[in-house]
Amino acid sequence: MRIKTSMPSEQFLDLCSETGVQGVYPDFTIDYSKINVASGPLPGVSDVIATPDLATTLVNLSWDTTIGVLGVAGSETDILNIVAYNETNKLCVMIKSLNRSTGASIVELPEGWLGDEVHIWAYMSSADGVYNSDSTYVGLTQL
Repeated sequence: MRIKTSMPSEQFLDLCSETGVQGVYPDFTIDYSKINVASGPLPGVSDVIATPDLATTLVNLSWDTTIGVLGVAGSETDILNIVAYNETNKLCVMIKSLNRSTGASIVELPEGWLGDEVHIWAYMSSADGVYNSDSTYVGLTQL
């Protein structure tokens, strides 16, 4: 299952201003690691590694499939969601990927992003879409 949607840059920037803005005017910076793109009681995803294919906009992802016991009970059928933000063109995409139990996935980011730096977050959603986990900042990667 791979569903890709765009998040309006205004919505993403709202998230940035709530938690990620650092500094004093006029020298503001954004600490992307402090931005939560999702929150909820579902057990989150950990040890996420994003490895870009340097010739394409494909990103190989791997994660720990262990299910924590805090909050709402997790399931092997929980779905990994990826949020990617390209700072250069101010575009954000969300991709629903594979089930928690697979532990690996390949996601394709927009073609025009090749060569750009991209911030990536990951979070889990229950298969029925009712619950989310808190997001995890995966990091900044060069496509």
